[in-house]
Amino acid sequence: MKFHNHTQLVVGFAALAAVSAQAQVSNPSFETGTLSGWSSVGSASVQDSSFAVPTQGSYQAFVNNSGGFGAPVDAATLSGFFGGVILPGNFQGLATDGSGILQTFTLAADSTISFDWHFATNESIGSGYDETFYYVDGNLTLLANSDSLGVSISYGVTGLDKGLPYQTVSIPLSAGTHTLGFGSYDTSDTSVTTGLLIDNITTGEVPEPATAALAGLGIAGLMITRRRK
Repeated sequence: MKFHNHTQLVVGFAALAAVSAQAQVSNPSFETGTLSGWSSVGSASVQDSSFAVPTQGSYQAFVNNSGGFGAPVDAATLSGFFGGVILPGNFQGLATDGSGILQTFTLAADSTISFDWHFATNESIGSGYDETFYYVDGNLTLLANSDSLGVSISYGVTGLDKGLPYQTVSIPLSAGTHTLGFGSYDTSDTSVTTGLLIDNITTGEVPEPATAALAGLGIAGLMITRRRK
């Protein structure tokens, strides 16, 4: 089979562009230094590297449940902000107050959305107080609380002396309109701060089988061209 330079480059770069196409999530890493593009309720802010080291750029979002960066709202208001979703309690009690951010966006194709999250708290390790979560299209998924495996005094941020290191979640989403959000809330009481940092929200298009094959063909063609040179 013969490869021609011009065809190889067109096929290769067109296919690679389709594979790496990004959906339009506004202000996905909070590099505006603000929550521009996001709706918020309660104690939500953007923090720089003096507060905690972000995974991308210079800023990250921070939602917490006990103030210091704005006043948290009661559990009913927080639930309503997320479309009436149930805020699960835990063995310490029911949700009391908290904060959150969310954004609605549209994907042109089936995609995978990823984000980095960092749990931080002043609750005692193993106590089980408080919850943090992400929200997608009406569904809430808990991330961590003070009883989560691995919570340590070595992962705190400014003013919060315990937590977990940054880690990543990836979620497949179909083409269409979606809502993504993040939150933190107290359980049982309202006396100790727990927060969630979010950074580096990315969306990558999932290639169709034919597109993936074209990408492989283009890369193979480029490699053959280099060998001939």
